[in-house]
Amino acid sequence: MVQGTFPVGSTALERAARRRSRAPPPLSVVHAQALHQPVPPVEYDAEGYPFSDGHFEMEGDYHSHPLHSLFDALRLLYEGREDVYYAFDMGLFFEQGNRRAVVVPDLFVVFGAAKRSRNSYKLWEEPKVPDFVMEVISEDSLKKDVEYKPPLYAALGVTEYWTFDSLGRLPAPIVPWRLTAAGTYKQIPQGADGSYRSEVLRLDMRVEKDVLSLRDTVSGEQFQDPPTMVRMRRRAEARANDAEARANDAEARADTAEARVRELEELLQRSANR
Repeated sequence: MVQGTFPVGSTALERAARRRSRAPPPLSVVHAQALHQPVPPVEYDAEGYPFSDGHFEMEGDYHSHPLHSLFDALRLLYEGREDVYYAFDMGLFFEQGNRRAVVVPDLFVVFGAAKRSRNSYKLWEEPKVPDFVMEVISEDSLKKDVEYKPPLYAALGVTEYWTFDSLGRLPAPIVPWRLTAAGTYKQIPQGADGSYRSEVLRLDMRVEKDVLSLRDTVSGEQFQDPPTMVRMRRRAEARANDAEARANDAEARADTAEARVRELEELLQRSANR
């Protein structure tokens, strides 16, 4: 038999079967334990993909506070950008046609995806995979968040994967990872001040008295709690409104000056014609 050929009499179906047997299994098979299992009642979109189910989070403040703190910081940092998308508890589908191939991050961020409403995030309809994922450790999610999900996120190409643990199940409250060129995660080192830097989000994060504290790596602004976030957002809105008012005032003065110049030119022209 000539090398590289199939045995005499092999059919196209047999050749296709041999090719399939050599192909690596899909990620949904390799990482089956990381997948989300919808809990009835389940809502489906027009294509039959589930986007809401009967699984209700009842983790209390330990679970919600860090997510809301980070979400509010993202709103402040990127409110002027329409190409930064972030979402809570949204289904991330990664194999077209396979409605079971879904994982549900507590929070994910994508740079380069339109900021618009979605029922779910389907990779084949979007420009890229999420750049950042955070999972908040709970009593029943520890094994999945620490063992099963990281290899799947790495295989998908998620640049940074962070876990937040205020229950004391992990060695530290924050355990962040960054994807290497080899396609595996390497832990992000802790800074001298006890914070960890997200190069993706341009944020330094650390835990102070069980609260997630965040700092803008560019401006140095500190984000710590929702009331502070609200005050900062109001100041930002006030600055934006003030800048707009100044721009409108300058435009009005320019229009007035232009009208005055035209008036003077007309007077000079009439004087010259006399």
